[in-house]
Amino acid sequence: MNKTHLGDDVGRKRKSRNRHKSKKLKRSRIFQETSFDSSDDNETSANTTPSKRSGSLEYQFKVLNLTPSKSECDTSKENAATPSDCAKDASSFWSEFDLSRDEDVSYAYGSIIEEFACDDGNQSYSEVVSAEVNGLNESTDEEVPQNVIIMKKTKSKKTEGKTVKKKAKVDDPPVNNLLMEEAQFYFRDDGIIVILEKNQTIYFHGLCLVSVLHGQVEVLGHVLTKNSPEAKLYSFRGSSLLYLKNITESDIPISSYLLPNKIKLSEKCALVFCKKLHDPGVLFMEKHISQQILPRQEQNLPRVVFQPKEGSWNLLQVSQDWNHVINEVGKNTKLMICGGKGVGKTTFLRYAINRLLMKFSEVRVIDLDPGQSEFTVPGCISIVRVNTPLFGVNYTHLQQTERSILSNINIAYEPEKYIAGVKELVSVVLDEIPTLINYMGYTHGVGINILSAVITQIQPTDVLQICSQNSKKNYKFSLKTGVIKQNAKLFVSEKTNLNYNLHQIESMCDGNDSWTAEPRQLREMCVLSYVSHLVDSNSVFKSKGPMYSFRINLNDIIISDLNGDEIPPAAINASLVALCRLSNKEEHIFQCFSWGIVRGVDVATNELVLLTSTKIDTLNDVTHLVSNGVSLPPSVYMTPDDIRGPMPYVIEGLLMSFGQIPKRSRLSVK
Repeated sequence: MNKTHLGDDVGRKRKSRNRHKSKKLKRSRIFQETSFDSSDDNETSANTTPSKRSGSLEYQFKVLNLTPSKSECDTSKENAATPSDCAKDASSFWSEFDLSRDEDVSYAYGSIIEEFACDDGNQSYSEVVSAEVNGLNESTDEEVPQNVIIMKKTKSKKTEGKTVKKKAKVDDPPVNNLLMEEAQFYFRDDGIIVILEKNQTIYFHGLCLVSVLHGQVEVLGHVLTKNSPEAKLYSFRGSSLLYLKNITESDIPISSYLLPNKIKLSEKCALVFCKKLHDPGVLFMEKHISQQILPRQEQNLPRVVFQPKEGSWNLLQVSQDWNHVINEVGKNTKLMICGGKGVGKTTFLRYAINRLLMKFSEVRVIDLDPGQSEFTVPGCISIVRVNTPLFGVNYTHLQQTERSILSNINIAYEPEKYIAGVKELVSVVLDEIPTLINYMGYTHGVGINILSAVITQIQPTDVLQICSQNSKKNYKFSLKTGVIKQNAKLFVSEKTNLNYNLHQIESMCDGNDSWTAEPRQLREMCVLSYVSHLVDSNSVFKSKGPMYSFRINLNDIIISDLNGDEIPPAAINASLVALCRLSNKEEHIFQCFSWGIVRGVDVATNELVLLTSTKIDTLNDVTHLVSNGVSLPPSVYMTPDDIRGPMPYVIEGLLMSFGQIPKRSRLSVK
């Protein structure tokens, strides 16, 4: 079935019927009794041809080039709702919620189903849109697919710390030839209703605003119910696709107002409503990147494709080993996540955060990966408190940090300074809440020595080592306490007592062979996402109100590089800079408060103009503008737009005069 033009077909047929309709059906006609049918109906009629244009189910499926099941065709006339039935159900609905019939009902109750009326005497039906789409085999009642085998736990001696080895045999994820599983989609003018059967999992590509109408649905470890707030889901090309999994266990009947009686529902099914999500940051980023990371927009429908058939996709796979590790996390736990590049450390981090937020009010994340920062602009190591679940890649949930230290993206240049920065970052007293430490994937050369030195500074209670089937991605040694103590001597002279539990699990990403965004591309997207916060929500180019413009005297600020060496003001003109203060003078460690863009430098008046979203109270603590190698993507400079008003780094009327902004002779577009 071609889902791309499904919304267009429905719209054309609906308009054609509305022109011949004398008057609209009353609101009460859509509230009909819903019956459960737990039996599977797998028989289909391939040659079903409606005899005439009517409200029959055969015609309704023909509108969308779909094939109804045989039992649905046989029972379409028997189960036809009468006006009295509709009035009866509507009466029970209004009495249940004690609402006036003249009042409008919110989308979660009264307007969930879009009625496609078909004239057939006094009868009217709500059109059913059902399709078979790519899916996974129905899993068992266990939390893990059947193709995952959990090995027995083993423990080493107490002197080496507790070691828990967990291995999972994982088949390659079904990418191009996914097994078929029936799914139901009901299209409205303002969204899509998805019905998930028991234990059913579907993947999707795009972004949407999701609310659960009935049942329980898991997304990346977090469970959504009808009492949960709407969730913003981001499943972009270049990363593993997110999923919706029905984990409903109770047999609570579905309220009669949710669906018309022609839709047969099994027990323990889940209903999800997907709406269009307008995100100015995503629009801004799309304009400035060459990669196609989202599906095409189809009218007012959500920009999402469920179980995409075309192309090759990486699917987010979850192991039961993850839950074993996360279930052991307590209030005083400090879990450090280690492994090579591309083994799924960041995916596990997001999954663990979402799971822990169902148990704790907030989770602390110590992000020690300056190249792929999870919550900040690249080039920082930081401490962040997270109190909302994460449903997307890093550039969809950037936020203010509790503490942040500048770092070189490539720490191999100055490993001693990186270790000193980690020590400075964790020097503050932290309260006891669950803590996850995100570490980078530097495994070769002195990578094991740097990791060992960091572990001695962090003093984790648990270490998770994710191992790949590709030995080139892994550390050469198991991260036991004895190995860490021995390798830490290269950078740490003092002796340190280590006592942590070591968990070893296999990577779930070994089967991912589709296109994945490169680290450089992800860093550019993070910068674009941060800059997009400075623009107006009504236009992806105009400056937003919270962006402030400050005129600063050059005598009141120090302009330097990451090593503390002063650089001329012209070197940072029209560039992204870090707003910092010197935290450690001996090691030249900078504490970063925020980021800004230098609008221009006027040598005559010895002033510069800084654009930033940072408030004046925080700026009073800033002593340095630091250029640490993170720059605006070239597309920001080379993509002009015909608009009026303030631009991200161009604002009128702030200075009396300006020096000429130097032209760049070359711009790297790699």
